[in-house]
Amino acid sequence: TQQQQAAVKKSLAKLLMREVSAALSTWAANAAAIARQRQVLTACIERVLKRRLVAAWSQWFEQWSTATRNRMLLSSATRRLAQRSIRAAVERWVFAVDET
Repeated sequence: TQQQQAAVKKSLAKLLMREVSAALSTWAANAAAIARQRQVLTACIERVLKRRLVAAWSQWFEQWSTATRNRMLLSSATRRLAQRSIRAAVERWVFAVDET
């Protein structure tokens, strides 16, 4: 009868609402878990990239400082050798002039 059909429709509507509500709650929980996993993965990726960046910077700086140190040593050695050879040439020239 109509009252029974109305009662069945009402109970089915309540059941459907409960199922939809449960599904939405589950979806919200899953979405929150997925968002948290995404945050954790993003943080991990950022840490790895920072480490690689720091490692690359350290390696570049080490190469640059070694090259700079070598350049300075070479420049200093060249200057010392040039001073000695100039001094020796002047001494030879002065002694050569004195002997004549």
